[in-house]
Amino acid sequence: IGWREQFLADLFTRHGVSYISSREIIEKDMRRHAKPPQAYFLPNDGHPNAYQNLLVAQELKRQLLVN
Repeated sequence: IGWREQFLADLFTRHGVSYISSREIIEKDMRRHAKPPQAYFLPNDGHPNAYQNLLVAQELKRQLLVN
């Protein structure tokens, strides 16, 4: 976990702000489906691909409907 991610997680937690960690979503999906990290990012770009966006959107929908 990088310092920026940890900083934001601590800040949000300290102020009671809900957030979604795409890293946690990816790690969970990697364990479940044995996918490599490259399966979640555009090649030679580093930005999320459609699959990662789908996973994050599904979690966002789940969180919004629960809360």
